[in-house]
Amino acid sequence: MKKQLAALAGTALCLAALALAWVLLSGGEAGEDGPEDLPELIAGARAVEVAGTSAGYRAAWREGALAVEGLEGFSLDRAAAASLENALTSLPARDTIKDGGERLADFGLEEPAVRVETDGTSLAIGDAVPGAEKRYVLWEGEVYTASQSDLEPFFFRAEDFLSRQITPSDGELERISVSGGGREEPVVLTLADSQELAGYQVRSYMLRSPLEYPADPSRAEAFLASAYGITAEWAEAVRPGAAELAALGLAEPWARLELALRDDGGSLWNAEVSLSEPDASGMAWALAGEVVYRLRTDELYCLGADPGELVSREILAPPVDQLHTLTVERPGGMLVLTLDWDGGGCRVFLGEEELDWDSFRNFYYTLISLRAEEVLFDGLPDPADMEPLASVTFGLEDGERTADYCREADRRVYARAEGRGFRLSYASFSQMLERLDRLAAGETVEARY
Repeated sequence: MKKQLAALAGTALCLAALALAWVLLSGGEAGEDGPEDLPELIAGARAVEVAGTSAGYRAAWREGALAVEGLEGFSLDRAAAASLENALTSLPARDTIKDGGERLADFGLEEPAVRVETDGTSLAIGDAVPGAEKRYVLWEGEVYTASQSDLEPFFFRAEDFLSRQITPSDGELERISVSGGGREEPVVLTLADSQELAGYQVRSYMLRSPLEYPADPSRAEAFLASAYGITAEWAEAVRPGAAELAALGLAEPWARLELALRDDGGSLWNAEVSLSEPDASGMAWALAGEVVYRLRTDELYCLGADPGELVSREILAPPVDQLHTLTVERPGGMLVLTLDWDGGGCRVFLGEEELDWDSFRNFYYTLISLRAEEVLFDGLPDPADMEPLASVTFGLEDGERTADYCREADRRVYARAEGRGFRLSYASFSQMLERLDRLAAGETVEARY
């Protein structure tokens, strides 16, 4: 029995010790009045000054918008502004610490991490509460706790209020130039044309450097899309000096993006973004205007794209409304199709025989949709030793354009047009010839878009 009483006494002592440790760790107990009587430490303030070892700024609302001292003229982050407004509108205490005002050193409040002065009150923010998402705060001589999330805006730097969006997320990008990044010549892509067809906006692009050539629409769109809405992880500095730029690798940038974008109102917007060389994790410093940002580069396809990937794979694809004749010459003979544009419509003939217009249009779509798997600009193979397959000549308003096709291998066709070479699959080419034969025989050619 004595052993049991001794064990119970030991357990009680342990529980008492644990309770004392908790009180010491938490810095005290909640007040007896209960949470309903806890004060709002800040309520309805519209101006604030924050000072601390890593935080610090002055901010106020002017004509309904947040203004941060030193950031006049810069775009601010809406989420950061909203979080500060929420903190200044209502910052409730979570606990009252008994006799806390007499033991400020216990809570990190003799030399607080942050001091906050508003247009109605002042408070100091001290240590984090052990085991809780709270911090100790000193307000009107008393110590309270407040939620860490509510206090977060008071740990901001002024730069944390800057918008992290470096480039716009909408508008029409008319020109992009990407230089550096290990390239000898910049990659320059421009918008060639933009028009609405059948309810869709159709755009075409030109590669201007390192060569002048039509760009593949899908690849050009991906290239351009990566330059829209570039958003940084954070803003690092405003109006950096020469020494700071040199330290961040921006005095002589590793790469540079230059953009010309026309917004919905028709105004032309120009921007330049300089980048330091990315580290092993893909992070880089970026200078845009007068702000240095930290951003991820792994999603910036435009930085690493090979110009060879951007060139159009079309061999020849004149619009059908510019076509007057189409001649296809093969080892077995020649077909000449004539188009008669009259009164806004068109009739197509093979010799004297009129062909079905929809079937011709479906065949023509197959012809101009032939896509090369590889485009050659120099070192072109000699087709003299290859088996000739067909020569296609487009008779247009401004002259003729011809593409010659040969069999280079069992499953590969080599085409030559306007001084360039193309390699494409034999399967797609033979499908085009099969549809041509059906058209010439008067059969219906169905659409296969």
